[in-house]
This record gives sequence, structure tokens and C-alpha cells, in this order.
Amino acid sequence: MKLFLYGLMISFGIYGLFVRAKPEWSLEILLGLMAPAVIGLLTVMLFSKFQKMTTQQMTQWLMISFGIKMLIYPIYFIIIFKFYSFAPYPFIFSFAGYFIGLHVVEAVVLKSKT
Repeated sequence: MKLFLYGLMISFGIYGLFVRAKPEWSLEILLGLMAPAVIGLLTVMLFSKFQKMTTQQMTQWLMISFGIKMLIYPIYFIIIFKFYSFAPYPFIFSFAGYFIGLHVVEAVVLKSKT
């Protein structure tokens, strides 16, 4: 859990650097950060409650959480693009970067729990 919080702090630090360089894209970059950060944090928090899981239970839980994520992310994208008018490229690039970075940290945290 602590490692994921460090990853979040680094992510917000990177957000601050990007906003300093391009303040007109602050909302797009923040929206690109929020979904991977919140969903990753929820996943790590829920997983940390189940300390004594068998490998089969953990695999089943990870598959369910992956399916839920694959439902949440498209809904998030639809809401963002339907109701907000802004520059889409900074949002997409920041989302992709934070998604990859935070999910790598999440995978390391979840692997260390086994």
C-alpha cells in the first residue's frame, strides 16, 4: 500500500510539472490522472483487506476487478468526451501515461502481497 501511495505522490508531482509548463491543459491532465489514481487506489485498498488468499482466489478476484475496470474506463471516457469541451490530446496522453505507470506500481504491490 505504501508503495502505491509513493506512486501517487510521484504522479501528482509529475502533474505539477506539466501544469507548470502548460497551465492551459491543467484540467485535461488532472482528468487523465484521476481515473487511474482512484481506481488503482481502490484496487490496492480492497486487495490489502484479503491477506490470506489462495492463488486461485487471488486470480479469480483479479479477473473480476479487471472486468470491472474495463467497464468503468469506457464509461469515464464517454462522460468526459460527451460533457466536457477541451483539448482531447493532452487528456489522452496523460491518461495513457498515468494508466501505465500506476498500473505497473499496482501490479508490483499486488505481487508483493502473494
